Amino acid sequence: AWLHLQNGKPQEALDILTSLEKKAENENVKNIIPNIKAFMARCCLYRGERNSTAEWMASAPDENVEFRIFDRFIYLTKVRYYLMSGRDGLAYSLLAKLRYYVGVMKRTYIDMECDVLMAITSHRLGLDNWKEYMRSALDKTYEYGFVRVISREGAAVYGLLNSCDWLEIQPVDMPEDKLARKKAYFKQVQRETEKMKRFYPGYLKAGEEDVQLSETAVSILKLQAEGLSRQNIAVRLNMTEANVKYHLTQAYKKLGVSGKAGAVKAAADRGII
Repeated sequence: AWLHLQNGKPQEALDILTSLEKKAENENVKNIIPNIKAFMARCCLYRGERNSTAEWMASAPDENVEFRIFDRFIYLTKVRYYLMSGRDGLAYSLLAKLRYYVGVMKRTYIDMECDVLMAITSHRLGLDNWKEYMRSALDKTYEYGFVRVISREGAAVYGLLNSCDWLEIQPVDMPEDKLARKKAYFKQVQRETEKMKRFYPGYLKAGEEDVQLSETAVSILKLQAEGLSRQNIAVRLNMTEANVKYHLTQAYKKLGVSGKAGAVKAAADRGII
């Protein structure tokens, strides 16, 4: 699935993950399904499908209620969703939790991933230390020869990669052969990151599309968020249940979701309710 994403084929990646999910269900290996669904959400992020990812977020674990290290892949997906929806403060907060876990458990690969995401997040928050995170990520990935932990962030990291001055900040007495290896590595990272940028130019592009809902629809969604049924909402607002259903159908369509949980989540993310 990762290889398909790297080659600009997110639908093929989704097809593989869908088959894997069915196999996990048939063989009763349900503990892997949440990570499969998180991976599907990442595919949707690459395709710029905000609403599909918002629906997944409605059922994702809340790191502020309980932080579980086994959910780390899900949390790293949530960080990317926060960045895409312009909620940079939430991305920063979740990354801080992940970085603490990484430090205690010495998870090197996740440490690199957190550095890359922290560089993106810090830059969007207007913090000056984003270059330190980007250089730290490059130092670590170069040591291990990893490329895709950076390049898969494509358009979100491409500009930072080219302006962090990583090659310029080197010891004066560095041997020529070592400097040449670093330059070759950096060119490879640039080349693969640019390829991902071409495949997914809108990846993690911040901001939500403007959605206009009627006052009635907003009132209904607020009551849904409180847990009221359609029948109870109709009584509360002195309208027929059919009218409530009509307004919800229109709201779901505008929000690009298919059900109550996704609608409440999408409306809350946009500040509508």
